Amino acid sequence: VTGSQTELCLAGGSLTISAELAGTENLAAGDVIALDADDCDNGEGGMIDGQMQITIEQFTDDLAVNELYIDMTVQFTNLRVWEMGEEAIFNGDIGITLDITASTRQLTLSGNSLTVSSMGESQSLSNFAHSYTMDASASPATWIYDCSGDLDSSEFQGRINYQMRITFEGSVESDPARVELLITGANNSTLRLTSADGVNIEVEADYHGDGTIETFYMTWAELVE
Repeated sequence: VTGSQTELCLAGGSLTISAELAGTENLAAGDVIALDADDCDNGEGGMIDGQMQITIEQFTDDLAVNELYIDMTVQFTNLRVWEMGEEAIFNGDIGITLDITASTRQLTLSGNSLTVSSMGESQSLSNFAHSYTMDASASPATWIYDCSGDLDSSEFQGRINYQMRITFEGSVESDPARVELLITGANNSTLRLTSADGVNIEVEADYHGDGTIETFYMTWAELVE
């Protein structure tokens, strides 16, 4: 099933949605849904322009047992979003996998290259993978977070690599009990964050990549401020 529809936006511009679907009642592998916005203004301070395409890689669901699995790839091509005077531009790709069972939720975001530009600054992720899992069968519910990738930014020189050496693991009522995050920057400079008690974080910084380590401590609350 192939189709396309263009709608005029409330305060100007247009939005075209097209689809190539297998024709089943549910989404299926190979389905493609594309959005092409031409200065679409919603009349409430928001505007969108550019293209976004969603390709379904896999889809299964069983509502009788509260299970859902969807794996899709989203491609952005100069997708500009304005909201209350602020603009963000998206280019690149991101894979999104959502796996829901009666007791667990898992969300994975991954991709080869994704760039977000806003207010004169840009951030680019490459070869990245982030996953978040929650287990509601435990009391309190527990969660696990893992990530790795490369980051380029207009706010600093060079590229940094980040990777979890020990995944973030905690519960909805506490900060992570054990974690190790390693960030590697230009000239082999590194920043290593470790925690073993869920309260304090040890930070080991090698600012020049010469093996000289400066160590200091902070709490989780200070880190997220």
